[in-house]
Amino acid sequence: MEEGASMGRRRPRVLERAAVGHGPLRDLKDLLYELYLAAQAPTLDDIVAAVERDDELSGAPSRDTVRRCLTAPEVPPLQADAVAVATVLARWAAWDTPDTVQRVRQLWIAARMEQPPGQSITSLTDPFALEVHRAIVIEPAEDQPTLSALPAYVPRAHDRRLADIVADAVAGNHACAMLVGGSSTGKTRACWETVIALPSHWRLWHPIDPGRPEELLHELPRLAPHTVIWLNDAHHYLLTPSDLKGEQVAAKLRRLLRTPERAPVLMLGTMWPEYWAALTNQPAPGQADPHAQARELLLGLGIPVASAFAPHDLTYARGEALRDPRLAHALEHAEHGRIAQYLAAAPALLERYSTAPDEVRALVEAAMDVRLLGHGPVMSERLLAEAAVGGLTDQQWDLLSEDWLDNALNYAVHPVRGAQGLLARVRAKPGRAESGPVRYRLADFIEQHGRRARRNLRGSRELWEAVSLHAEPESLSVFGESAHHRGLLRQAMTAYAASADVGSIRAVLRGTYLLLEAGRHTEAETWLGERLPTLGTGGLLPLNPQQAAWLARDLQRQADVLQWLDVRAGRADLLALVVEAHLMTLSGHVAQASEWMISYASLPARQALGVGLGTWQQLSDTADKLDLLRAGARVADAHALAALTALALAEVGLPDRTSPPLPAEEPHGLDVLGQSANVAADRCRTSTWTPTPAGFRHLLVDSAVWGAAGALLTTAATSEDVISTGRTLQAAAQVLECAAWLQRRTDIADPDIARHAAALLEPSPGPGAESALEWLRRAADGGDALALRYAARLLAAVGRGPEAERLKRFGWDFSERIASAWSLESARVLQGS
Repeated sequence: MEEGASMGRRRPRVLERAAVGHGPLRDLKDLLYELYLAAQAPTLDDIVAAVERDDELSGAPSRDTVRRCLTAPEVPPLQADAVAVATVLARWAAWDTPDTVQRVRQLWIAARMEQPPGQSITSLTDPFALEVHRAIVIEPAEDQPTLSALPAYVPRAHDRRLADIVADAVAGNHACAMLVGGSSTGKTRACWETVIALPSHWRLWHPIDPGRPEELLHELPRLAPHTVIWLNDAHHYLLTPSDLKGEQVAAKLRRLLRTPERAPVLMLGTMWPEYWAALTNQPAPGQADPHAQARELLLGLGIPVASAFAPHDLTYARGEALRDPRLAHALEHAEHGRIAQYLAAAPALLERYSTAPDEVRALVEAAMDVRLLGHGPVMSERLLAEAAVGGLTDQQWDLLSEDWLDNALNYAVHPVRGAQGLLARVRAKPGRAESGPVRYRLADFIEQHGRRARRNLRGSRELWEAVSLHAEPESLSVFGESAHHRGLLRQAMTAYAASADVGSIRAVLRGTYLLLEAGRHTEAETWLGERLPTLGTGGLLPLNPQQAAWLARDLQRQADVLQWLDVRAGRADLLALVVEAHLMTLSGHVAQASEWMISYASLPARQALGVGLGTWQQLSDTADKLDLLRAGARVADAHALAALTALALAEVGLPDRTSPPLPAEEPHGLDVLGQSANVAADRCRTSTWTPTPAGFRHLLVDSAVWGAAGALLTTAATSEDVISTGRTLQAAAQVLECAAWLQRRTDIADPDIARHAAALLEPSPGPGAESALEWLRRAADGGDALALRYAARLLAAVGRGPEAERLKRFGWDFSERIASAWSLESARVLQGS
C-alpha cells in the first residue's frame, strides 16, 4: 500500500454503503464500495492526497466528491473523478488496475445513460412546472428590487408538521405526507418550499406523461433512494375512473414504502377534502370497498391546510409584506384571512366569471358540469362548445356572432392578475407535435366553486349529447353512472353502450343492473349476452362479490356464484362472506346462513356488526336473531352493541325499561344486550361513541321503543350532521317539525335530505304526493341513486300504477317529466324526448 495509506494510522468509522435500487448505477456503486473495503477503508483525506500525487490522473475530486462517489445514490458528475478514486483504491487493494478502471468507465457511462426517474433538486428552478399557482401581479415601487416569481412565504401550522416528516426522510427513512385542503389554500406551495430545502443529492419525480397513473406504475420500480414522489392533486393517481388503476397505484406505493432497502423515499401529495373523503371513508357494512388500497396508503398521512391564515400567521405576514407588495395587497383586500386564495387571484376569477358575457358563462359552466359529472381535468374544445349550447336560451343563441366560440375562449383563457384565467389551454411540451383536438383545463378555484354551486345538476340535453359524443373514453362509464343516479336512464344506457364498446367491463355491469332494476330482464340478458357470452368465474365476478351476486340472482345463476364465493370466503373476503350468507337466505337456507354468520363471529367488531346486520331482515325466527346477536356481542364495540341492542329490543317488543333474562354463563358482552333502550341512549350521549347517521338510523328509526328520542333531540338539533338531526326528529314522531326543519335546510342541497323529506309526506293522492315527487326529483338532480325507485313506489302507493311502471322502466327526461318509451337500440343515440 502506498505511503499515506499506511496500515498503522488511526482510522475513522467505515463509510456507509450507498442505497441504490438496481441497474448500472447500483453495479457502479457496489464496485466502488467493494474497492473501498478491499483497500481497508482508507480515509477521505488519504484518497484525495493520493489522487493529487498522481499526475497521470485527470480527475481532481475534493473530499466531498470522494464521499459522494462512495456513498451518494447518484452518478458521480465527472467520469474522471470516479476513475481517479477507483484507480487509487485498486492499487491499495492489489486489484488489476487497468481492468478495474475499464469496468468503472463502462458502468459510469451506462449509469449516466439510464438515470432513475426524476431530476436533481438543484435543477428545480420553475415552481410553476410543478403546478404551484401563479400569484397576482403587483408592480414594485421604484426603490424596491425586482420581485421573485413567488410571493414571500408565510409558514403556517401545516408547515411545521410537514417539516417533521421531511426531517425523518432526510434521516434515512421512508416518509409520506398528504396536504388536504381546498383550492388555492397553499398546499402545493408548502410542498415546493419543502423540497427546495432538501440536500442537493435528492431528486424529485413528478410522474405525468403519458398519464399520471400510467407513468407512476411504469417507472416506480426504477425509483432510486433519496427521491421525492411529487403527487400534486393526488386524486388523479388514486381516484381513477376505472378504480382499478388507482388501486394498483396505491398498492405499488404501499409496497415501496414497506421496502427498507429502497429508503429513503419521500412521498408528498395534495388533495381536495372531497377527494380525501371519497378515498378514505370506510364503506358501510356489506357494501363494496373500491378504494381499500388507497385508504390503507393514506391512513394517518393527512395534514389539514386551513382555508384562512391564523392570527399569528397574519402577524408574520405583515412583517413580510414590508418587502413584498403582493403580500401587502392581499393583506389589505383578502376577506376572513384567506390570503393564499387572494394571492392566487381567486376573487378576481370569480368576478370575471360572474360578469362574463352569456356565452362565456355558458362555456365555463359547461366545463364545471362536465367535470362534476365525472370527466377528467382536460376537456376538448368541441366537447365544451357543444355542451355550452344547452346553457344558452334560444334568444341568446340567435344573437351570437359566427365567431362566438373563438371570442368566448379568448375571454376565458385571458390571465387574471397574472394568474391562470377561467380556462387554460393545455399545450404540448416543447419538441412534441400538437396532436388531437385542442384541449382546456378549468381553473381549480372555479371548478371547486362549481362543485358547490351546481351540485344539484340534471344537465341539459345538449350537455349529455356532447358528453356521449366527445368525452374521453375512460370517462364514459362514470358519465353513465351520473346519468343513472339522476334517473336519466336513456342517457345512462347511451354512455354505458359507448363505454362498453371500448372494452369497459364496469359499463357492461352497470348497464345490466340498470335494465334489471327497470324490470327489463329480457333486454338485460340481450345486453349482457352480446358483450359477455358466458358468466363464468372469471370476467365479471372478481370485480365485486355483492354486485356479482345480485346479477347472478336476477339471471338465475346462483349456483355459479355460490361456488365462486366459497373460494373468496376461504380467503377471508368479508364481502364474499356477507354475500354468500345473503344468497343462502334468498334460496331458503336460513338456518345455514345463520350458522355461517355465527361461525365468523371472531371477525373484528365492525365487521361482525356488518355480518350481523347484513341478513337481519332475512331471519324470520326470533331465536335465530338472538343467536346472531349473541355472536356479534362477543366481539362488538359500544357502537355495535348499541345498534344490536336497539334492534333486538324492537324486534322482540320489549317494554321501555324491561331487561330480558340472561343466562349466567353467557360472556360479559351480553349484559349490554339486556339493557333498556334508555340506558343505551345514555351511552350514546357519553364519550363512549359519537352518534353518526348510521348510528341514528339503527338506534332511532329502526327501533320503535326509544323513549329517549326526545332527550336526544336537543343535542342533535345543534349538530352539523343534517341527516342525523332529520332522522332524530322523525324518530321522535315530530313529523311536521321535521318536514319544516328539512325545508329550511334546502340551502345545503343534499340529495339525501330531499329523499328523507319526501318520505315524511303523506302518501296519498293530491298535493302531498306531488310535493313528495318534487322532493324526489330534486334528490335525483343531486345524484341520489335511490330517488327514482322511491318515486316509483310513491306513485304506485297513490294509485298511479301505470306512471310508476313507466318511470321505473324509462326514467325521467330533461324537463323532469317521465320519459317516453325508448328501446335498448335507440338509446345508442340521444334524441329529444
